[in-house]
Amino acid sequence: MMINVKVLPDVLAQAKSSGIIGCMILTSEGDLIASSETGTEPQLVGAISANIFGTYQRLAHSVMKDELDNVLIFCSEGLVAVAEMGKFLLCVYGADNAEAGLLKAKVAALRSSLEGPLKEVAASMA
Repeated sequence: MMINVKVLPDVLAQAKSSGIIGCMILTSEGDLIASSETGTEPQLVGAISANIFGTYQRLAHSVMKDELDNVLIFCSEGLVAVAEMGKFLLCVYGADNAEAGLLKAKVAALRSSLEGPLKEVAASMA
């Protein structure tokens, strides 16, 4: 099943709930593929999140010889959860009162529903 990239913002917006501000899909370099929000904030959050995830991913490989499942980033203005989906990153961010477990659960649910179709997108891009 090939995913229609134009509907991704609507799919990501469905994950928004109390405390969840937005969701996005990024390249591993931090380039925005799709976002539930518009404007510059998703691009900024995405770039910073991808950089932090990449740093921890390299650390996990060199120190623990293991794969990194996800990263929770606690910031002064909120929380960000980042997880890898093949060649892409999934990012869910919330307000400072958002619960870390909720962000982690949203990432897991989105990843399970989008990972397969996004692998096909990545294969078609190669």
